[in-house]
Amino acid sequence: MDEKRKLKFILYAFSLLLIIGTVGYRILLYVDIVDALYMKVITVSTVGFGEVGTTSNTSEIFSVIMIFLGVDIVNYAFTSIVAMFVEGKVSDLWKGSKLKYQEKLVSLF
Repeated sequence: MDEKRKLKFILYAFSLLLIIGTVGYRILLYVDIVDALYMKVITVSTVGFGEVGTTSNTSEIFSVIMIFLGVDIVNYAFTSIVAMFVEGKVSDLWKGSKLKYQEKLVSLF
C-alpha cells in the first residue's frame, strides 16, 4: 500500500473507531453525546478516569473491544509513520504534494 493510502486508511480507521465508540457508548450507557465521546476517548487512550454512566456486562465487553481496536490502530499508525520517516517517504510525500500544487498553478496560466 502506498504512503498516501496508508495515511488515509489510518485517518479513516481512527474516525470510524471514534464514531462507532461514541454511538456505542451513547446506546449502552444511556448518556448524552459529549459523555459518550469522553468515554470513548478515555477508553481508547487507556487513561481510564472512570465511567460516566452505569455499566453493564455488555458495555464492559464493548469497552474491551474498543481498547483492543484502539491499541491496534495506534500501533499500526505509529509503525507506519515511523517506517515512512526511516525510509525517507515523508519528504517524498511533501515534495509530491508541493509539485502537484505547483503544476495546478501553472496549468491555470
